[in-house]
Amino acid sequence: MYRHKSPSLCGYCLKPGRGFFVRIEDKVWASCSIKHMDKIKERIANKESLGINAVSNPQGVDYALKQVKENYKSYAKKNGSWILHQWDPMDKKMFFQIFLSHYLSYESNLADRGMDGHK
Repeated sequence: MYRHKSPSLCGYCLKPGRGFFVRIEDKVWASCSIKHMDKIKERIANKESLGINAVSNPQGVDYALKQVKENYKSYAKKNGSWILHQWDPMDKKMFFQIFLSHYLSYESNLADRGMDGHK
């Protein structure tokens, strides 16, 4: 299993995967636990959808943007352009991977500790 080609969210609860993987035929699902590996197998066998839709958190986007600012500058300098779509495709991919990693880490932290400011 190549880590760079692995899903990052549990195929049962959408929590971050924790290094457990379920392989069925030619597909792979990440899992956050051994228990959820079994749940994923059941879900796939029963042809059930997750039925969960994700939404982005504007605070998480702001956090990730602040974290990748220096990466953006570095890639812009390397590619001779501040315009993202003019960058080398691999540089664009790496930039988005870094952004998404920061965003998902922020969201994982919220899921673990909760979000302040709700009364």
